[in-house]
Amino acid sequence: MKGGYDLGHTPTILAELEDYLQRNDVTLPQFAEHSGVHQRTLNNWFAKHRPVAVHQLDRITLAMGLPEGYFYERYIEHYIIESSSDWRRIEPVLFRCAELDKLAAIQRIVGHIMDNLLYSPKLFDAAEQLFAQGRHAAALLLYEGDELNLMVRAQQVTVDAVKRKESENWIRKNLSDIAGELSTIFALAFATRTAAGVALGLGALIAGSLATNYFLNSITAGLNGTSRHASWFNVNTNKYKRIEFEAAFVEYSNAGGTTRYITQAGSIYRMQRLDGTWIYAS
Repeated sequence: MKGGYDLGHTPTILAELEDYLQRNDVTLPQFAEHSGVHQRTLNNWFAKHRPVAVHQLDRITLAMGLPEGYFYERYIEHYIIESSSDWRRIEPVLFRCAELDKLAAIQRIVGHIMDNLLYSPKLFDAAEQLFAQGRHAAALLLYEGDELNLMVRAQQVTVDAVKRKESENWIRKNLSDIAGELSTIFALAFATRTAAGVALGLGALIAGSLATNYFLNSITAGLNGTSRHASWFNVNTNKYKRIEFEAAFVEYSNAGGTTRYITQAGSIYRMQRLDGTWIYAS
């Protein structure tokens, strides 16, 4: 059992391909022509165990008459977990897994590389792209454990909702997609601890007289400030594991309770090094 995949008695991708060629009496040149993968690429894979790229694996899978993503778990284990953590190989696999809704496969990759701080900004950028594509569940796996970036994303939903006067249901769905059951995110960004509670409060504001340019400008300023801090932190995760800064909020109360929105993020005033010690910003 490896990271949730029981691959102990599962043949390798190459073994399955060899078996396919033998059973169907197909030569490698014939398969290369049929699949659209160059024969030299296949030769290198067989002779030197130099893996194909994921888009080439997709062509091979299709040519074998198998479902999309059929070999992904084995590809991840053999050519990422056990072989190389090269981002040029990892990134296309993450995006293809997101397209096919293979969330367990994404978790496997992220769990393997997340302790390497060099990957933090790359994972953040990939998460932003996935979120923009509407692949929220996959994006959340890449944001996982990153409270600051999740808080920024929740604030972005708030700003977008006010700009477009979105419905309460739209707000609730988008906030739920970001944080799921992670109520701590809402405790950081909002006084209300659930997506439904924030949606109720924000929905009332949008429908009422408080949905003014002043309110929009205030929460946009809060978003810009926290975004700047998140961007700085994402490129400095090789030095620090935590940053602290003060934030100003505005609170509104209605029948659903009190909802709070960030309106200003102060300067970063101290950072925690990887060894646990703190330094103060000059």
